[in-house]
Amino acid sequence: MQELTSLQVAKPVARKRPLPKLLARYGKKIQTELLSLIPEGDSEIYRTFWYHLGWADEAGNTLESPQGLGKSLRPSLCLFACQALGGDWLQALPAATAIELIHNFSLIHDDIEDGDTERRHRPTMWSLWGLPKALVAGNTMHGLAYKTTLNLTEKGVTLQKALTCSLLLVESSLAMIKGQCLDLAYEEIHNTPIETYMEMIRLKTGALIACSVEIGA
Repeated sequence: MQELTSLQVAKPVARKRPLPKLLARYGKKIQTELLSLIPEGDSEIYRTFWYHLGWADEAGNTLESPQGLGKSLRPSLCLFACQALGGDWLQALPAATAIELIHNFSLIHDDIEDGDTERRHRPTMWSLWGLPKALVAGNTMHGLAYKTTLNLTEKGVTLQKALTCSLLLVESSLAMIKGQCLDLAYEEIHNTPIETYMEMIRLKTGALIACSVEIGA
């Protein structure tokens, strides 16, 4: 076989990028479902939710054009997996929003642990309202997520399947927290083995993404 020179190497085939379309397909429904879970102005905790999720400004005023919204990657993967396997993705909305709540809980606590003062081009929750309120808000969001998975039964999903989804979310959340603990431990270590690093990101980032697809399926 003739060897290829650098000039003979085949050019990469241009591929479409379906991910933005995937996110746009489900994004509005995910946001609507989240809005239904978090009462506007019901309490100070929920007002911080509205701010963190991009629906309100620092004073609690509802924004006509939401700012700093996330990509909703994880809940979109959940809904896509459900639809791809022939399911009714609208039934999976409570699970998808629960996943998004877990993700945002992790962001609130991650900002605290890293001392970050900006996320999505806006001040972070803890930098505005202090550590105690941010911790309480993150913990409340964490608890609300597990309660939300049980709303699957209102969409016609069996209780057993809803409980299984809740268990999967708990397990992935614990894995994510373990990964974050490893991340903090490795901050002062400059010769972390690649295998150790890969294990950390498998837990911290990969666990919830894998859970999103499994729950959707």
